[in-house]
Amino acid sequence: MSSCSTIRRALLTALVLCLAPRAIGQTAPSEPLRIPRLSRAPTFEDFLDMRPPADLAREMTMVTDFLQRQPSDGQPASERTEVYLGYDDLNLYAVFVCFDSEPDRIRARLSPRGDSGNDDWIVIVLDTFRDQRNAYMFGTTPLGVEWDALFTEGQGADANYDTLYDSSAGLTDSGYVVWLAMPFKSLRFPAESQQTWGMQFGRSIPRLNEQSFWPSYSTRIEGRLNQAAPATGLENVSPGRNVQLLPFTGFRSFRAIDRRNPARPAFQTDPARFDAGLDAKLVFRDSLVTDVTVNPDFSQVESDEPQVTANERFEVLFPEKRPFFLENAGFFQTPINLVFTRRIADPQFGARLTGKLGRYSIGALVADDQSPGKRAPDGDPRQGRRARFSIVRVNRDIFDQSTVGAIVTERAFDGAFNRVAGADARIKLDDNWVTQLQAVASTTRFADGSRQSGPAYEILLNRAGRQFNFDLAYSDRGAGFLTQTGFNPRNDIRNLTANVEYAFRPEGDRFIAMTPAVTVTRVMARDGTRLEEAVAPQVTWEFSGQTFVNVFLLPERLRLRPSEAAVSAPRDFRRNVFGAAIESAVIASVEFAVRYQRGGQKPGRGPGSVAGRLVHRGRERGPPAGPAPDHRQPLSLHAAGPPGNRSGDLQRSHPADALELAVHARVLGAGHPPVRGAAGQSRVDEPGDTEELQRGLPGGLSAQRMDGVLRRLQQQRPEHRPGLDGGRRPHRPDAERLHTGRTPVLRQVLLPGPVLRRIPAFAAFAIHWKQPAVGEAARAFDSRNAKE
Repeated sequence: MSSCSTIRRALLTALVLCLAPRAIGQTAPSEPLRIPRLSRAPTFEDFLDMRPPADLAREMTMVTDFLQRQPSDGQPASERTEVYLGYDDLNLYAVFVCFDSEPDRIRARLSPRGDSGNDDWIVIVLDTFRDQRNAYMFGTTPLGVEWDALFTEGQGADANYDTLYDSSAGLTDSGYVVWLAMPFKSLRFPAESQQTWGMQFGRSIPRLNEQSFWPSYSTRIEGRLNQAAPATGLENVSPGRNVQLLPFTGFRSFRAIDRRNPARPAFQTDPARFDAGLDAKLVFRDSLVTDVTVNPDFSQVESDEPQVTANERFEVLFPEKRPFFLENAGFFQTPINLVFTRRIADPQFGARLTGKLGRYSIGALVADDQSPGKRAPDGDPRQGRRARFSIVRVNRDIFDQSTVGAIVTERAFDGAFNRVAGADARIKLDDNWVTQLQAVASTTRFADGSRQSGPAYEILLNRAGRQFNFDLAYSDRGAGFLTQTGFNPRNDIRNLTANVEYAFRPEGDRFIAMTPAVTVTRVMARDGTRLEEAVAPQVTWEFSGQTFVNVFLLPERLRLRPSEAAVSAPRDFRRNVFGAAIESAVIASVEFAVRYQRGGQKPGRGPGSVAGRLVHRGRERGPPAGPAPDHRQPLSLHAAGPPGNRSGDLQRSHPADALELAVHARVLGAGHPPVRGAAGQSRVDEPGDTEELQRGLPGGLSAQRMDGVLRRLQQQRPEHRPGLDGGRRPHRPDAERLHTGRTPVLRQVLLPGPVLRRIPAFAAFAIHWKQPAVGEAARAFDSRNAKE
């Protein structure tokens, strides 16, 4: 059977499933959860005895009887959890009282905001529009390490989201207590006197591989927000403060090399430069938000984490971190990534409208970009000119959990433009099946007057269940398709990828599950020429103590084209990759990963691989937003590719043979000692943290010196990049710099015992041994890289 026939059959199957009758079950409780208005605000100290005082016990609503999602779906949680709820004019309050029969085994370390690692955690999910599409997530650990995100059904969580809310947490003799106060001004919800929200509460006990939720959040049903409980009782509340203005001013001088003309580099000096700007936020009807920025200051946004960019055939994705572009970014997401705001490198003005009116979700963005004009050398007529970005996105909710939408994007500069328009849909077929479809077309006019155009298509079909899981992805990119506002690393391809897995779940005390899986990928040029073909079987075993063992095999055929490598004509290559990996956190203070691999697949590319998951754990902001960590496929062979690139590393991997052994480990400090039976508030961004750390260091070593040593050892902060390294954050940069848990150090780090006990860091080491790559494919890649 020809490849085109195979693709046609797959697309026909997807279409039939899309038209199949819908039978979506309702799993949320039939009786709404009622949230009472309180006569006084609860405090953290009120609950230190693991129960509320009498007056709050009479007023607050209590939720308990959590049910497991993992490892034993639907079974009662092994430890009791009580959640107390209430609100006043300003805040929604949630107090988690988490009992534990072995309180000494609770995993809790002091770490930067957003990095819960393998600690215990709790989370609350708020679907404020009760549309089962979007929600806020707030979580924290037993020591108050906060985490928040915007969750979008079908897309997961945007962990870069950062809002303001208050929390306190501490360990007790019977478990731990977490107090949360979520201001209404940090939320968006309908402008109605009586609110109906969706709510979900969760708790993780990592030593037991357990996650439990109320109401039941089952792996047997696809989706998360469709399993949330309806909540009523919130009356006459409003975000308030519908206008916020944040001005800034600064003064600097500098002397730097001007590299715009490589033939004549020169120093550029500015002895005195005054800078000022303004950020503004305007809220309409409590649900529509307009953000405006003038001359934004991004100087405090963290730098990009290092990525390997050598010998890469296609563009590497660096995530957006600037606050202006992060809020409500999910409104612009589509199966094909048409909005990648890192393309707007140096804006001077920007305006964005996002929000929801009834069944319609609206997103609009207008911004300029000074970088093209700044890069132009002296004498170039384009010097000083700006690019203009315009994006409009509209969604409409249909049925229970389905959506249709349209998007239009444009980038214009100096008479040239790129425009993309299209439609998309997400259709919930039944309790387990969901499909996403998108079709777009682009038209481009270049500066010399030439034009090109082309289509792009994306079809995704997914089944999520307790044991059987299936994913089918079809991507089609025309040779003339181009998006200058999005991220599309490869054109002129048709890519069909299918993944099938089945989990055997004995769910014993030690052996929890075994999951065999196979991934089949076929990439072709649009004229039918085969480019890549692979069949990748693997088996994953899950044990208690967050221990996973993975064995995988990848036989692959690859064709390099002259446009992608230094070959004069298309050349075929074959390779077989075999590997095994082990990851474990069975000991609370030690996490390690060992990976053996023979073949050419790159190690640790992204969170899909065992080494990559450890390396990237610092990027995982707190408790998992979606079904993860459902470790049915925790050590996936294919690292997470960029959006729009469905074949992942199969499209980007180096086709050379190599033998590699990698060992990653980190020894975690315990952080501040727990306070039991007394106020245990622990915040990583409290003003006293740096001073307390300094007092605990031996020999008078200052916290500033220790901070510098740890930063140099972990080698995690590259040089800042102009226009991409800044932004105001609500948290102290000192606390961010104390973090040493993002990238393993390439040698052993030895710290004195008292220091290790005091800091929220880790001593880490990574050992790599790799046989040099050889062969024609390697030379083809290397010679092309040298030319570039």
